[in-house]
Amino acid sequence: MTYQYKHEAVMFEETIEALSIKSEGTYVDATFGRGGHTRGILGQLGQDGQVIAFDRDQTAIEYARSEIMDHRLHLIHANYESISKKMDKASADGVLVDCGLSSPQLDEAGRGFSFLKDAPLDMRMDQTQPLTAAGWLKNAQEEEIANVLYLNADERRSRRIAKAICEARSQSEILTTKQLSDVVQSVVRREGKTHPATKTFQAIRVFINDEFGSLERFLEGALDVLKPGGRLVMISFHSTEHKIIKRFIQMNRPGNEDLKRGLQTLAVPRVKRIGRVIKPSLQEIRFNTRSRSAQLRIVEKIA
Repeated sequence: MTYQYKHEAVMFEETIEALSIKSEGTYVDATFGRGGHTRGILGQLGQDGQVIAFDRDQTAIEYARSEIMDHRLHLIHANYESISKKMDKASADGVLVDCGLSSPQLDEAGRGFSFLKDAPLDMRMDQTQPLTAAGWLKNAQEEEIANVLYLNADERRSRRIAKAICEARSQSEILTTKQLSDVVQSVVRREGKTHPATKTFQAIRVFINDEFGSLERFLEGALDVLKPGGRLVMISFHSTEHKIIKRFIQMNRPGNEDLKRGLQTLAVPRVKRIGRVIKPSLQEIRFNTRSRSAQLRIVEKIA
């Protein structure tokens, strides 16, 4: 079966190669998005192969149902951290996770992820969850806001921004992306091409969706779901995501007994690293600037 699709999935060719796809295998796309990687996997499978695609965003699931008519594709509307609850142990030949925000989420103004267009301050990846960014900002303490900005985005002006947010909301509730962006810009100057509100929006989005916690829980669950010899392919964008994945590999690979005190694991080594970190080509970065911070890592399950 042949698919036509735009090459928008980050490091597409490298990802498909990394999965080492077997014709009749079972593969998990833990972050479907708009299905770029899923389509690539389906294109390598025989009629008895299958792809199980997760996404917490109902819009992504609805898109998949309307745009990809294929009996080999099975959709699950859930956060990828639930992978071990939704699938049997040792049932997958490969698992892929592409962390971060999908381009459609960022480009759709109504989702409230971007400061480039005025919209309700939502930021939920799963729109069935109750807490929005606006709802959190309404009641969060100044210190909590500052900590979220600093810990989730390394925003060194976190306390100044948190104070400005609290002062602004005392006058009028912060309900839109423009309102939040204006507050940040009132106390932070632009540095180069980076918008002053970039890190603030990133940090709040990460917090609202518990992105780092979800990634940590997913990685452990993914190992349970993989068959011995199966591959886990991980694409990350944020420095903290890189650290979480590198620590996960270190904790589960042979030689972990040589780690510093407190980092060792008593478990039998479960993975071996395949190659070194892969980064997008200069050509891909020119084509898709959002790929510039991406890093791809591969491990193979050994136990």
